[in-house]
Amino acid sequence: MEIRAALRDEWPVCADIYIRSGRAAFPWVDPEVFQASKIVAWAEAGEELYLAFDNGRAVAMMSFWRPDNFIHNLFVDIGAQGRGFGTALLRFARSVADGPVTLKCDALNASALGFYARRGMVEVERGIRADGDPYVLFRQP
Repeated sequence: MEIRAALRDEWPVCADIYIRSGRAAFPWVDPEVFQASKIVAWAEAGEELYLAFDNGRAVAMMSFWRPDNFIHNLFVDIGAQGRGFGTALLRFARSVADGPVTLKCDALNASALGFYARRGMVEVERGIRADGDPYVLFRQP
């Protein structure tokens, strides 16, 4: 497994993972919410994009906002889930952060809530996002 910063010409790869995995993970959300233009906009605004590779093939992506040590997105291709790529990206974020890592998880995404809790992330807040969806804020202990 290799994890590294996505090159600019790999942003579409990040977007593809985001779109396919996001639509699969959030069937209650309008699929049009997941757009490649969002990944590009976030990256152009300074979010760092990372890819995890399995034998040279990108299978997971993460966007990371370094000023707040915040994981904005962490998505793993359906066929690669359960093989450690999400865990590896979470560890990677912790290794490059200069403080505790935080992330918001959709409160309706039971699978992701369990994933983060099993990896030692601690729930510190529950709330409602601007779009009306409930979230859970996790922090690295």
